Amino acid sequence: MKQTIFVVLLCCFLFTKAQYNNVENYNQHQKEKAPVNLPFKITKLTSNQISAWYNMGYLLDNAGATTSYYRTELFPDSTVMVEYSDDWGNPWQHSVGQVFHPTSVWTDFGPGMIDEYTSYVLDSVSVPYRYFRFQDNVEDTLIIQVYPQSSTEFVSQSWGNYIRVFYDYESNLGVNAVLQDTFLLDMQDTAISNQRYIDMPVGMTMNPNEYFAATMSYKPGNEFSIGDTIDPYSTVPITNPINAFLCYYFVDEDFSSEFENEYSFYHGLTVPTDVRYDINENGWNGKYIGGNAWNSGDYQYDMWFHLTTIDLSVEDDKLITMKIFPNPAKSGVSIYVSFDQDEEAELLILDINGKVCGNMSFNISKGISSLYVNTSKLLKGIYTCVLKSNSINLVEKLVVD
Repeated sequence: MKQTIFVVLLCCFLFTKAQYNNVENYNQHQKEKAPVNLPFKITKLTSNQISAWYNMGYLLDNAGATTSYYRTELFPDSTVMVEYSDDWGNPWQHSVGQVFHPTSVWTDFGPGMIDEYTSYVLDSVSVPYRYFRFQDNVEDTLIIQVYPQSSTEFVSQSWGNYIRVFYDYESNLGVNAVLQDTFLLDMQDTAISNQRYIDMPVGMTMNPNEYFAATMSYKPGNEFSIGDTIDPYSTVPITNPINAFLCYYFVDEDFSSEFENEYSFYHGLTVPTDVRYDINENGWNGKYIGGNAWNSGDYQYDMWFHLTTIDLSVEDDKLITMKIFPNPAKSGVSIYVSFDQDEEAELLILDINGKVCGNMSFNISKGISSLYVNTSKLLKGIYTCVLKSNSINLVEKLVVD
């Protein structure tokens, strides 16, 4: 892969299933669970600083939501063909992206302590992909763009909230990005039997409670004609296959109503066919569509964000916290705690009747620490985790599924 010079730029409608009925059944025969090669590993840099990977779709999936996982072809022109589960059609996604918000309900299911009180750095963006190369004359291009909160627009509707990133249908790129990187794809970048990752260094500092967005757009370098096929998984022999770049997304089939709050539903971003050609009549011209703007589910695109916290001081009483992941739990949970001093502590797990079902004592160091609790022998149900020390008493709900 050849990466171009890093560039710094200075610069309310529900869609029905009828409009996008092929999305509901999109590539059902191709549905797969890709291997997760980027673990949720929390790295303790100092006593008051952590670094970790976040992925909204994966958090949602592991928090107990009803999700489906798909791959989708990116292409800037809808005259080529893709095979859906019930018929052939045109590619419907031309550019996609994802929003990260530190106060999102899903961030609470993550590995670290990113919240509204924490400044942090977006270190890098990582994109899982597959890439099939049937034409080898010219390199293809992938463009990743990053937008701070000031380059986006927050919209609140009665049916949910979402973030707007603005879109230029002529360039097939987002508008007002502050960072942009271009990746030239050739034969060395093919990913056929297993997915690979494209990594973009960022280094953008975010204030407490500040969100950001990232998008990616694919541009073919080789010629293509009307009716050419970009589906490398076709179930029938095809003619004139052209290069195909595929990314992934999760669909939260039930909108995870049990976790609903004001930050629940705006993480995914996409540009479908009508918006791509600036012909949409529902007011989405010049804008990415939020991931909750389909009544068939909440869309989360598979983009990984590596974040590092900063400005964590012991004077901040919000450092005394406890978070549990995953929750609901199956075989075990990791409990992340943040203390402002070294202490001896005890963890109690209580059932709904207040009976102690498990307890453990341990020493906690100043800063952020984690401990693993095996929940495989607990019955399914709701429990209360109580963390006690001489100075604090923290309580969090635990659901065993």
